[in-house]
Amino acid sequence: MTHILFISHYLQQNGTETFMMNVVRGLRSANYHFDFLVFDACPSSYSRELEQAGCTIYRLHPRRSGLVYWADLYRFFRLHASEYQVIHWCGGTLSSILPIRMAKWFGIPVRIVHAHNSQSAGWHNRLLHRLHRRAACRLATHALACSQDAASYFFAHHPSTIIPNGIHCEMYAYQPDVRECVRQQLGLQPEEILLGHIGRFEPVKNQSFLLSVLASIPSPHTKLLLVGNGSMREQVQQQAQQMGLNDRILWIAQSDEIYRLTQAMDAFVMPSLFEGLPFVLLEAQAAGLPCFISDTIHSHACLTPWVQSLSLHLAPAQWAECIGSTLLHHQRQDGADYIRQAGYDLSDIARQMTQIYDSYCL
Repeated sequence: MTHILFISHYLQQNGTETFMMNVVRGLRSANYHFDFLVFDACPSSYSRELEQAGCTIYRLHPRRSGLVYWADLYRFFRLHASEYQVIHWCGGTLSSILPIRMAKWFGIPVRIVHAHNSQSAGWHNRLLHRLHRRAACRLATHALACSQDAASYFFAHHPSTIIPNGIHCEMYAYQPDVRECVRQQLGLQPEEILLGHIGRFEPVKNQSFLLSVLASIPSPHTKLLLVGNGSMREQVQQQAQQMGLNDRILWIAQSDEIYRLTQAMDAFVMPSLFEGLPFVLLEAQAAGLPCFISDTIHSHACLTPWVQSLSLHLAPAQWAECIGSTLLHHQRQDGADYIRQAGYDLSDIARQMTQIYDSYCL
C-alpha cells in the first residue's frame, strides 16, 4: 500500500481542500492510504469525514509561530517521514517551503508541489513566494498546477504538469426535481430569482462588490445566496445591513451539499480579484447555470456557452444589467457533458494522480 501525506494550510471547504478531498474519495478504495498535515486547529466537515475514513490529521503551529513552526515540522518529519512514500503539498503561495525541504531532508521519495493559485495576497507573501520559487522546483520531484496561469506563477519556466480541478460531473448535472425541492427548503417563491456565490469571505473573493451588484437590481424578487466562511464574513454582513439588503440575502456558513445548492440557483456570480481554476465555477457550469465572472479569471475556466467575463472596472449597475438581460432569455440545460469532455471529470483526474503516486516504484 502506498502511504500519501497531503500538506495544506487548512481543511476547510475551499477549492484547494476540495481537490484533496476529491482525490481521497476517488482513490481510497484503491491501494492508497492518505493522511493530512495542516496548520489550522479548526475542525470541519472535511476533517470529520477523513477521520471517519481512517485518515490521521496532524495539526501543527502555523508559519507565523516562527521557531515553534520550524521545531514542529522537524519533530513531525523525524518521527513520521519513514511512514510515507509520497508528500503532496497543495497551496496558494510558496511563502513557506519548509515542509517540502523537510520531506527531502528525511528522504521521502516523491515530493509533489501543487500550485492552486495564480497570485498571492499581501506584499510579504508575494516577496517570499518569488524568493522560494527556484528552491521549490529543486526540492520537488513533481511540479503540478491547476491551470497554466498557476503553473507560470509558481514555476516560471520550470517544466510542470497541468492537473485540472476535477469534479464529479454526474453529481452536479442539472436536476429540475432537486431544484424545486431545495428552493422550497430555502423558502423561495417560484417567481423569485436566486443569484448564487460560493467562496470564503476574504478580500480576493470581492463579496462587497457583489452586494453593490445586488443593490443595483431594484426588484425585491431577486435574492442572493452567499455560501462560505472567512475573516470578512461579519464585515460583509454589516455592510449588507447598512445597505438594507438583509431581507434579500440568504447566508449559509458551510454546506456538504453544494451540488444541491447550485440546483436552486438561477445564476452564479464570481467577481474575484484573481483565481487559479475555481472548483465552484466548474460546478456551476455543470449545473447549467449562466455564470458572470470577473475578467481576471482565465478563459480556460469557461467551458460552457453560458459564461460571461466582465471587467471589475464596470459599475455594479452594469453587471446587474448584464445579469438581468441574460436571465430573460436563458433556457437552462445540463452542462455536465461540457465539463466531462474538457477533461475535468474526477475519474480522469484520479487516473493521472495514480500514475504520479506510483512513480516512486519506477
